[in-house]
Amino acid sequence: AREEEEEEEEVNQIADLLNILENISQINSQLQSREEEINILQKRIESEEGREEENKKELEEELESMIQLNSRLSHDIKKNDFSLSHMVKNYEGRRTFLRTIELDINRAESYGKKLQREFEREYETLETCNHILSASEEDQADLDETEEEEGIIKRQTDQINPSEDNGSLIEDTLKTDDQLS
Repeated sequence: AREEEEEEEEVNQIADLLNILENISQINSQLQSREEEINILQKRIESEEGREEENKKELEEELESMIQLNSRLSHDIKKNDFSLSHMVKNYEGRRTFLRTIELDINRAESYGKKLQREFEREYETLETCNHILSASEEDQADLDETEEEEGIIKRQTDQINPSEDNGSLIEDTLKTDDQLS
């Protein structure tokens, strides 16, 4: 969407530049036309020098208005040329700014992808560690269960088959009982 807006803005700027150029061209045509009229009037003045003073004043007034018009149109051309040069500079500045922004965006996207890959690696490492820990806990639980079962079996075996120590204790108890009787 942003690129479309920028393209539309760029198209609008180009259209504005074309309009200004057309205006300059029209003003130039008018200026040339006025210069030709001025030349014609100057020739008429020169050819009709002998005419009355009134006609001379009218021609001079007409010539003066043409000169003023010419001056004004020339001023407009300079003003439009100045505006056009500023528009071109602004256009180039915006294009440079746009390129800088695009470069920054590309860098940010690249950095984001790098961070995503690092995150995925860290996440995989964490999953592996959790798997190892859960396997270790299961093994420990199995080991504890096995040790508990072995302890129960040993106690049962000790009760069924008394050891030498337990046997001598029983014999001692029996001897003592025999001696008492």
